Amino acid sequence: MPAESVLPAGKSLKGDGWEATSSFRRDGEVVEATAEIRLLRTRFEPEAFPELRKFWNAISMLEGVSAGMSR
Repeated sequence: MPAESVLPAGKSLKGDGWEATSSFRRDGEVVEATAEIRLLRTRFEPEAFPELRKFWNAISMLEGVSAGMSR
């Protein structure tokens, strides 16, 4: 990536039984992006499905970032 490109800010999202984070760093023209997704429990009762849906939405939010280019 060109040096003038603006990296997205990292995100940290948490819910009941899950965590998701992203980070970005630059080393010259190379950009390293890291995403970490954790399920802190393996069972969600049917009434907790709205929380599980938030988890899946958080993953989509981490995947949907973009870098900006300045002139």
